[in-house]
Amino acid sequence: MLRRRGLAVQVHFGVTKDADGKLLAHAWSRCQGELVTGGQQMPEYQPISVFVT
Repeated sequence: MLRRRGLAVQVHFGVTKDADGKLLAHAWSRCQGELVTGGQQMPEYQPISVFVT
């Protein structure tokens, strides 16, 4: 929806491990520096990649 309005969006991917060592992944998005989705869990994850539209 944001892209259709001509706004650049960044989708961030991150990982962490749980108490048992299992790998967990999470994604969150930003638009113009503001968190759009997934921001509440973001601090728990180490960023590994960013996809920019």
